[in-house]
Amino acid sequence: MTSPDPREAERNTTRRKQTLKRSATNGWLQALGTASDLYPHERGPCSLGIHAMTKRIAMIAHDGKKKELVEWARRERDRLARYHLVATATTGRTLQEALGLEVTCVRSGPQGGDAQIAAMVVEGRIDAVIFLVDPLYAHPHEPDIRTVMRLCNVHNVPLATNLATASMVLRGLEEA
Repeated sequence: MTSPDPREAERNTTRRKQTLKRSATNGWLQALGTASDLYPHERGPCSLGIHAMTKRIAMIAHDGKKKELVEWARRERDRLARYHLVATATTGRTLQEALGLEVTCVRSGPQGGDAQIAAMVVEGRIDAVIFLVDPLYAHPHEPDIRTVMRLCNVHNVPLATNLATASMVLRGLEEA
């Protein structure tokens, strides 16, 4: 009985690793699926498949800040059109109507949408967050708001909480 060639064993190990890596990547892309798969409760005009190569921006605006966000987004429409936009429900629908851009919507902030976006930050599915918080209004879902901000810091995801910073984040994404 002959002993196995160590080089052949190494080549076989390398082939197995490459096959596993390809399978893992394909599985990840398939698992990513579409927004309808991820959030079946939000089927309809706010659903859009998530594209793995397009940078993703999450947008959240409290009621007192939605008008400002829409005005800013109109000025930045051409830039925003280059990205996959994800937003909480009302913010997403408002942006879609005002800009005609497709937006993947999660639940509204108080119903867990902020937490859904926070989870996407942790999973690496969000490249930047624009979160316009109304500082003059108390929010019952304050813990979720803080969680989004904390997780952006933990995972080094750019976070804009005002429109001046939001414009800078967009410019920075173009350069990255």
